[in-house]
Amino acid sequence: MRDLVRVLREGWKGFKVVNVTPGRFVWEENLTVHLDGRFVMFLKVFYGYGYYRPWVEAFEIDPSFHGDRREPEFYSLLYEKSPPLSKVFVEYTSDPETDRALRLGAPPELSRMGYLLLKAGYRNLRNWYYPEGLKEGGPKLQGEKVPKGYTPRDPSGEIREFLKNAPVEYPEVRRAVERAEEILSLLGNANLQEVQRPQTAEQE
Repeated sequence: MRDLVRVLREGWKGFKVVNVTPGRFVWEENLTVHLDGRFVMFLKVFYGYGYYRPWVEAFEIDPSFHGDRREPEFYSLLYEKSPPLSKVFVEYTSDPETDRALRLGAPPELSRMGYLLLKAGYRNLRNWYYPEGLKEGGPKLQGEKVPKGYTPRDPSGEIREFLKNAPVEYPEVRRAVERAEEILSLLGNANLQEVQRPQTAEQE
């Protein structure tokens, strides 16, 4: 996780951390992230402690970031710079397509943001919201970096069941259904580490 913070503080493909403040405890930091000189999101990074695994959360994301050509690359960077068994949390309230598709019952993997996280390498996607006295932020998608040797949850059955009666009268659901074949193919890869992801700066 510290390598992720280092790369973003130095600047990466237009992304740059412009401010770092302490978190709720010494193992956590809050980052303000800009893209091309304008604010796009906050990141909360937890470096891990004891048996508590590291994680990173993206929140208060500017709507303009969704659909930017570098959005998939950013999720790929989070994946590459995070250790195995770490988690990512991404708020989706500023992403109308993802929000609407999930509200209409689409499995997380079929949503726009879930699809991007899946392609970045994350598995065991989960849509959740736990009220914590106004400190929980908005609803978010969670993904895990599953290391080799671990078997992730297979949502293929849930996806196929949804496709049988998907409310395709809604455009957000139609787009989710259009992704289904590719997503089911990705989920069928036995070796999760072989999933093709957008290249990071170090790979170019």
